Amino acid sequence: MNDITEIVLDYLDSFEVCAKGIATVETLAGGPPSADITYVLPGAKSAVSFALPLDQSLISPFLRKVDRSTHDRDNMRTNTQATGIAQRLADFLIQKGYPSVPVSANDVYRADTPLKDLCPPVSHRYLAVRSGVGHFGLSGNVITQTEGAAIILGSVVTMAELVPTDPLPDEENYCDNCGMCLASCVSGFVNPREKTTVTLGDIQFSYANRGNYIRCGFVCGGYAGLHPSRKWSTWSTGSIRNAGGYQGVCRSLEEINGFKKTMAEGRGRLLQFRGGRSKSVADVQ
Repeated sequence: MNDITEIVLDYLDSFEVCAKGIATVETLAGGPPSADITYVLPGAKSAVSFALPLDQSLISPFLRKVDRSTHDRDNMRTNTQATGIAQRLADFLIQKGYPSVPVSANDVYRADTPLKDLCPPVSHRYLAVRSGVGHFGLSGNVITQTEGAAIILGSVVTMAELVPTDPLPDEENYCDNCGMCLASCVSGFVNPREKTTVTLGDIQFSYANRGNYIRCGFVCGGYAGLHPSRKWSTWSTGSIRNAGGYQGVCRSLEEINGFKKTMAEGRGRLLQFRGGRSKSVADVQ
């Protein structure tokens, strides 16, 4: 391990990340478009990946519909923290003479691909599994050895020639394909009968096939939350948010349709403002 690699990994320890790793152009070769780190930094050599833990004590009350806002705030705070750490690390590397670019933790997508694809500039997930931050679970989310999937990922792309870290051994992946993650997804986003396989460097990684990412937007965005069985729902059914936070719940079909119309009009203005395509439309990683 060279000096700058060791310095970078030690630097991340000061922010109490729960996992960290390094991927390179070579170890990501052959991957999907979002595994191409030169998209955000032409001439990039390496990418640093790290994970921050969410407060798991807040997840059960959220799922039991006891407390929504506390977990929501923790999620937003941790995303913001991950983006901030990426910025700090990029600044640090730039000061050392290595051009670097921080990758936002969430809500930023490529403007030169179809909007429905929600393709990120760089996939945090691909960097994470290739560098040993975690494994792919059945759902395609990344699970770490200590925090499960209750994490937020962050990344920095740099021209520094860092030494790559190894992916975690397959035998240490504790996901047993039980399907609990799929059962808890109202949108039916994941198809357990089909697999997606990606090649990163000389290694293949697989997870259940994912559908259109707009499905996530419908549920997280408050358009739908009732499970097809009609036996349970998420918090999101008819929920309304604005810049000031949670306002209330639509209590009739007329209110929901009015909310959808308002959102569509607002999104239309956003697309017009950004020249016909939005970069930030959903909360997927």
